[in-house]
Amino acid sequence: MNRAAVYELLSGAGHVQDNDRKRLSPDELCTRVRQLAKQLVANNARVVGIDLPNGADWIVADLACAMAGVTCIPLPPFFTNAQRAHLAALTGMGHEVGSDGLRKRDVVPDVSASEAGRGGPAKITFTSGTTGTPKGVPLSMQAQLRVAGSLAGVTRDLELRRHLCLLPLAVLLENVAGVYASMLSGAELLLPPPSRSGLRGSSGFDADTLLDTLRQEQPDSLILLPQMLKLLVAHLERSRSRVDGLRFVAVGGARTAPGLLLKARAVGLPVFEGYGLSECASVVCLNHPGADLPGSVGKPLPHVRLRISATGEIEVRLDESVDGDGEDGPATWLGTGDIGALDSNGFVHVQGRAKQILITSYGRNVSPEWIESELLGEPAIAQAMVVGDDQPGLAALVVTAPGVSSGALTRAVERVNERLPDYARVGRFRRVEPFTPANGQLTANGRLRRDNILVAHAKVIDFLYRLLQEPTTDEQQGGTQSHELLSDTA
Repeated sequence: MNRAAVYELLSGAGHVQDNDRKRLSPDELCTRVRQLAKQLVANNARVVGIDLPNGADWIVADLACAMAGVTCIPLPPFFTNAQRAHLAALTGMGHEVGSDGLRKRDVVPDVSASEAGRGGPAKITFTSGTTGTPKGVPLSMQAQLRVAGSLAGVTRDLELRRHLCLLPLAVLLENVAGVYASMLSGAELLLPPPSRSGLRGSSGFDADTLLDTLRQEQPDSLILLPQMLKLLVAHLERSRSRVDGLRFVAVGGARTAPGLLLKARAVGLPVFEGYGLSECASVVCLNHPGADLPGSVGKPLPHVRLRISATGEIEVRLDESVDGDGEDGPATWLGTGDIGALDSNGFVHVQGRAKQILITSYGRNVSPEWIESELLGEPAIAQAMVVGDDQPGLAALVVTAPGVSSGALTRAVERVNERLPDYARVGRFRRVEPFTPANGQLTANGRLRRDNILVAHAKVIDFLYRLLQEPTTDEQQGGTQSHELLSDTA
């Protein structure tokens, strides 16, 4: 089954432009895949990690694992050595494909490793998890191709012929929505080295570098994370320049403010927001030309059925199982953990994670991610975390862009408050140092470690809460003024 899936991908694929700008034909790519697949079988490989930067070699290793019927473990470049050792033991990863080719590794497998290998899932994709311990999701090749096929179908009229892979290929979104969907569409894959993608580690980005690459490569499509989009738009606005030639830019991985999408389109970036989960083999919903509603995450892809539960949770059901052998697996409703709504036109609106919902002392349920996405729509604000559980109002810890004054920050928060209902406005906020993976306040893929932030800033948050209990004269008169706290005294 997996062998047939690989040939399906290769049969209609376009050329692959490697990071040294050498172009490989589909036939050349197929030959390399078959050679490595034979090597995997000859070495009795069962679970194989891919430890390579973006490039043709990565795609060859991925497809060779599928062709050989072994379990592939993409190794994100931002994982620590401890995280890699954990997932190796968890899966029984006995081989790796690296820059020096196929190599055997000594590993003491965890008891769950028996699930991988011959007859197991085609791939186990790992995320860093909210605690830093990698979380693995097993996927069949059929599940991945269903997503890729749906994406190729809904974007067919755009005639996307050149896709630029920016995110690490070990990230499922780029692997499935970037590589597989492009191969099924017959598009050429452009694989610049990390130094030309603009990404700097897991949480840094250089807009100038990406713009140079876009102008040089002239792609039709690419995938961005929200923070990459925000920095790119801010750079284009400051320089009063535009990006022309792109036909489709997908953004996902976290909530994106509708205002940012509109700003992006104004500077020539045809950006469309989507939504997905690793458990669903990546993309579930997507906006695209002809079915576009900024503020939503789009409509479910053709192979997806979606509903809202009685508790407001988004639940997804696929035509076939995503984590078993594929065709014969049971189809069940999967709770996503996200609170959302489905409007009368079929667009899905994600309102936040169920476990992160704040309930104010006035009984209002508020998703902090909603408010945070609005704050991040302001160029002055680089990061934000909203708090206020059991409090009369909301407060925020804010990381500013370089050089932002106290007055500029206050005006930014006030603009956000003007767009929000009174119960969702930020009453107090405090400027803090950046949330980073190094200080334990950000995951490697850019998500807030909320519990760690609450502990690290407990003194400041307690001060904010005390002030929320003591309204100012302006608030007593029905105003909505926000106040930045500059003192470190709690």
